[in-house]
Amino acid sequence: MKKIFALLMTVCLLVGALCVAAFAAEAPQDAPDPDTVMRVSALKNDDTTVKINDYTNFEIGWNAAIDTALANSYKRVIVDFYANWNAAGSVFGSDSGNGFDNETIYIPEGVNITINLNEHTIDRALNEYMYDGEVMYIEDDSDVIINNGTIKGGWSANGAGGIHVKDDVTLTLNNVNIVGNTADDADGGGISLESDSVLTMNGGRFENNLLIGASKGDCGGALYVSGGTAILNGVTFKNNLTQYDSNEGSAIYVTGGELTLNECTFEGNSLQLQSTTPYQSSVIYAKNSTVSVNESTFGNHHIDDIFQISSSALSIESSVFTGAANTDDFIDIKAESSVYVTDTIFTDSSARVIAGTVARDSFFRNCTFNNTADDGQTFAISGDPIEFYDCNFGNTKHDSEYINIVLSNVPKEDALIGITIIFKDGTTDSTYYYDDLVYGWNIAIGYAASGLYDRIIVDLYSDWKAVDGEFCNDGIGFSYDAIYFPENARVTLNMNGHTINRAMTTWQYNGEVICIDENADVIINGGKSGDPIVNAKDTVKPAGVEMGTITGGWSANGAGGIHILDNAKVQLNNVRVDGNIADDDNGGGIAIYDGASLVMNGGSLNNNILDGNAYFNWDITWSARGGGLYANDATAVLNGVEIKNNKSQSGFQYGIAVFSDYGDVTLNACVINGNGLAYENDDDFYAPQSVIDAYGGKMTIKDCNVTNNCDYYYSLEENPYGGAKSFLSILMRMDDANVVIENSLFENNRSCILMYAPDTIWARVNFAITNSKFINNTGTTLYLIDLAEGVYFEGCEFNNNVASKDIGGVDIALGSNVIFRDCNMGDSTYSDGAKTHATFENSSDTKVVASIFGEGSLAMIFALLALVASGVSIFLVVYYNKKKAVPVTADNAEETVEEE
Repeated sequence: MKKIFALLMTVCLLVGALCVAAFAAEAPQDAPDPDTVMRVSALKNDDTTVKINDYTNFEIGWNAAIDTALANSYKRVIVDFYANWNAAGSVFGSDSGNGFDNETIYIPEGVNITINLNEHTIDRALNEYMYDGEVMYIEDDSDVIINNGTIKGGWSANGAGGIHVKDDVTLTLNNVNIVGNTADDADGGGISLESDSVLTMNGGRFENNLLIGASKGDCGGALYVSGGTAILNGVTFKNNLTQYDSNEGSAIYVTGGELTLNECTFEGNSLQLQSTTPYQSSVIYAKNSTVSVNESTFGNHHIDDIFQISSSALSIESSVFTGAANTDDFIDIKAESSVYVTDTIFTDSSARVIAGTVARDSFFRNCTFNNTADDGQTFAISGDPIEFYDCNFGNTKHDSEYINIVLSNVPKEDALIGITIIFKDGTTDSTYYYDDLVYGWNIAIGYAASGLYDRIIVDLYSDWKAVDGEFCNDGIGFSYDAIYFPENARVTLNMNGHTINRAMTTWQYNGEVICIDENADVIINGGKSGDPIVNAKDTVKPAGVEMGTITGGWSANGAGGIHILDNAKVQLNNVRVDGNIADDDNGGGIAIYDGASLVMNGGSLNNNILDGNAYFNWDITWSARGGGLYANDATAVLNGVEIKNNKSQSGFQYGIAVFSDYGDVTLNACVINGNGLAYENDDDFYAPQSVIDAYGGKMTIKDCNVTNNCDYYYSLEENPYGGAKSFLSILMRMDDANVVIENSLFENNRSCILMYAPDTIWARVNFAITNSKFINNTGTTLYLIDLAEGVYFEGCEFNNNVASKDIGGVDIALGSNVIFRDCNMGDSTYSDGAKTHATFENSSDTKVVASIFGEGSLAMIFALLALVASGVSIFLVVYYNKKKAVPVTADNAEETVEEE
């Protein structure tokens, strides 16, 4: 028993020793000696901290810290201050070590270091300028964190007064004060931030920093940002000065960069000496930059303007401008810029709110104005009008002709359009209601174009019909009288079962109903958001689900219905794109281009028209393709869509239902019915036309019903060169494409070649067709010439197809090898060429009834087919890139028309 007890005691002692050792490892390091001014530690790769040494001399300690960092043995060096560091005779170091350069505290390239000032101060205490008189210089690619203290006393004629930050630096300041520094004939009294560097400042203040310089190029009394990013959270800017009227930005100057101010305070940042020069001074100056201001306060400053902006974007949210008795303008625009102001108060001031030329997407929303500019010039705006939404003007005068005041105080039951804002944090604003569709749409798109919000939700509460083919010819929400989604806009449109009708009675160059610009992200719900999808193959529509309709477009540039430009992302749910026309161009219903993507769930592409006068002649322009859908180097996925009764006005117009032009098109559970020619024509010769066309790229057809297409038929009773009318209608044409067909039905299609591949050297088609039926069709079922190796039909059925005597009176004519695996060939007939190229694996077989290579008229027929097919391929190649449909702008309109 004693042995057991002794053993247990031994174990307990060992465990206790281990616990003590573990506690000791995690315990705080020992307190410094009274004479210690600096401690250098390091963060190891396992994120534990090791003490390097304590120092009683700043210069020796700092050099040791930098040498440790340069050795790259640790993730980060940590420096703790236990006293103020005051430069000796304005000199920090003797330049004998790596930690100093030109008597300035120096952080070399690529150093990762944290400086804990512990409420102490680094003071250079310069009484006059020096060429490198800044307090601290941070070299390229360094990562620096400074915590809890003050940096002051720099006076430099080269760079910043306080901290000079070079390229690609990451600098984080936590509760750091930049106080009493001067840039003399240089930029950035407090901090100068150069290309691609990022400054994040949490808490702290810029105070009593000064910019001295008679040159207009000297900028930024407290902070100068050139090509970098500054994010300031809870920072105070107080009593920072520019000495002359020619200096810009007593607090901040930013050029070619990004500035974000969150919960910051500005007060007393002013112009020290007034002058008679034509230049003006400002608290914040932004040139070719993006500035975002949130929940910040701007008090009294003795200066010309609070903001001066030039070719920039300024957004202000939930801020207050007040007490500017000695200020001309809160916002002064030097060169056309965008201004977005939301939930902000301008009060107790004689300053104008805004002056200058604004971009068309600018707006004020839910703002309050009071006691400003009693001379009636509170808003001295030029250029496009600014929309003021739901603003309270108090006793402010606003007689400018460039102000549109819009109030959204109509109740929902009286509204035609509603707008809901989703903020970037995922929260949602209340819905605003408008009784004017044009006003409401411009408001919505103005919000979307600002980039301030995650997404704008728009609800239609009525049909929207254009007047004389014009929705509107003014405002950011319209382009060439069409409804417009601008570049990068993120918008959801709920049509709530209503119709958008452009009601065109003749073609217009940009006559589409809707244009979606590059990189936009657009969702259009025909009903309400979240409604179940109405599938074209379902016999019963879900209860309560409405469908929206887009109709009435007639365009000679792009689509008739919806024109989707490069890299846009579009989703249509339960939307009918019906009754639109592409005139001598592509995409009667929808045209989508260059990297864009379309997902269409339910809805329809019906009764759209290709209206082109392109017949078989050597001047053909190949300008009309894709009656329902045209996809050019783009991706389109159609799920449960009805594609019905789309027509072309003549032959030589391909893809009357769908044309994939080096795109990637997928048709899932679609119904493709009744697509073909619109009317007969008296020309002597009819060129071929197709219903589904895959020219390059990939076409996938799954679970689709393809029925009753190709409704006109002409026989080749005479030599076409002798003048007889002739027509060759193709249900599905493949050219240099990959085609996959699964579980689909092809039935009752008239006078069509079901599969077709041109006989050209370069156009080799690869396809795989499984579990599909080809029954009750009129015309040769398969006419396949130049195929890739290994193409096959598997588990398919061919039966009761009426062979056309014009193609040798056979169902299947092959010029390349095809495998029929586990197929029911039914009553199919073959040419001897087909028999030569067909391999039957566990499939039924029938007899050879004709020769496609013998003498007589049949050989002439196939020679004709080869000639026509070659002509098709050649001209498609020539004209493939001839015209890319994009909206005409003011800059290229004349040139584009001449090209047409």
